[in-house]
Order: sequence, then structure tokens, then C-alpha cells
Amino acid sequence: MMPSTILLIDTEDRYLVNAPKNVSYTYIALSYVWGKVADPLYTTLGNVGIFRCKGAFDLSHYRERLPRTIRDSMSLTQLLGKRHLWVNRFYIVQDDIGHIHKQLKAIAFVYTNTYFIIVAFDSSGDDYGIRGVGKGSKPRQYKLDEFKFVSDYHLIVYWSYDLARREYLYPMREWIFQEREVSQR
Repeated sequence: MMPSTILLIDTEDRYLVNAPKNVSYTYIALSYVWGKVADPLYTTLGNVGIFRCKGAFDLSHYRERLPRTIRDSMSLTQLLGKRHLWVNRFYIVQDDIGHIHKQLKAIAFVYTNTYFIIVAFDSSGDDYGIRGVGKGSKPRQYKLDEFKFVSDYHLIVYWSYDLARREYLYPMREWIFQEREVSQR
């Protein structure tokens, strides 16, 4: 089901905009863990008008509360040559029950039509950031194993996590199945 509006972050002018009518593959989506913060920043009936003004996310009150994972995703979106980023906490007006129901029904459409999804897999919360992106980011430290089958064929495997130890919160998210199954990339 196509939603009547899809709110995206314009990463250049740093505010919420409506997605264009032909929305397919024009934006990047973020998949991440919200985390537990005292004063989370998200779209409400009280701030949606402000968030729709150019530069809203650069206002000091909002810039300080914008989680690092979202800031890093905004930077990565621009580095990849895209302008718009879909983030669930800004797409859904969190205190409008009617809006929530309509937008949740459209989540499959959102993931199906995204250019691709940034997955903040190893984060422990929304302020963790994305490894290798942004100032002061954590370095990328991944263990890769290479298996050589014959001289021209190699398989490289990334051993990313140990679910038994539950080091990462991301695989425990409820939306992961839908994100994985309907997204193109």
C-alpha cells in the first residue's frame, strides 16, 4: 500500500520533506536500534511543522538531540550521492494514532522502494553511530575468513556476531524480517 505521504530527511538542507510522487529508489532507508535515551528526538504533532522548515535539524536544540547513528546516516547518504534519508522515528508522527496506523501499513512499500538500506547492525543504541562514518567513529574491525576452493574461486565470510551471547540488539528487532524480505538492497 502506497502511503499518501512519505516523510524523508533532506540531508542537504536538513529538514523533513515529502517524498516525490515517483519515489522509487530515490532515497536511502536506515535500519537501527532506537536505544534508551532520556529525551528522544522524533516527530510529534508539536514539532512536525518545525521539522518541515529548512535547517530544522541544525537548530541547536534539535542538533544536540539528533542521535549519532542518524547523523552518520545523513552523512553517508550524501557521500553515496543521494539526498534523502528515510528514518522511522521521523517518518511516523509518534503521537498521532491515525498517522501511526496508516504509516505502519505502508512500511513494506517504504522498504520495497528504497535505493538501499543502511543497517546499523552492531550498534547498541541510536547514539552508537555507524563504524567508519562521521567524526570520532569507531574503527571497522571485522574478522574475515577466506576459503579457497580452486585457484580462481574464493569465498570470503564475515563472522559478525554471536547470537548466543546476544552482544548485538539489532538482530532482536521485530521489523528485521520485513526489512530483509522486501527491500531490494
